[in-house]
Amino acid sequence: MKIKHGSMPADAIYLKVYSKQSRRKHRIISSKNPNFLCLVESHCKRCPQLRNGGIPKHIWDELEKEEYNNMKFAWNPNIR
Repeated sequence: MKIKHGSMPADAIYLKVYSKQSRRKHRIISSKNPNFLCLVESHCKRCPQLRNGGIPKHIWDELEKEEYNNMKFAWNPNIR
């Protein structure tokens, strides 16, 4: 893990959003998990991206995708 200090923007950001704080079994990224809301990722142009947001393809394919500016959202389709 690398940490940058100062006014330099981050190279990549991955954020997993859940409806409530919970133990490990309720933090699974899956459309079947009612606690999982979305995965958000953002990259600078020179930074390599993780394929499918770093999650297995079969899970990535069941999520609803949306892009806004340079951010990608993968929503749990059962929440929206």
